[in-house]
Amino acid sequence: MYQQEIDGNEAEALKLANEGYSTKNRPEAENRGYGISTSKAMLVTGMKGGFFMLSGGAFHRYENGANDYIDLGNIFRWKGTVILMRIPVVLPKGFNYIDYLE
Repeated sequence: MYQQEIDGNEAEALKLANEGYSTKNRPEAENRGYGISTSKAMLVTGMKGGFFMLSGGAFHRYENGANDYIDLGNIFRWKGTVILMRIPVVLPKGFNYIDYLE
């Protein structure tokens, strides 16, 4: 699924996954695909934390105004997916998790 959109570019595949696209979109499961994007928004925008995802030969970094999708080519390859999160000990004043529920 989405082979034409990504055209073999793993950074583009990460971008689609982080924007709510799911390979499991089915009529009986219409709400699939938003877990990463909503959790990431709550962590970075609401909590002022950081998010890093490494999968295959690409990574995504989202924090402090940076929103990068980088294809590593043949430099490095990870078999699987790793997600790192920087979760603040103290939350910003006014933070409310309800604002990030769909």
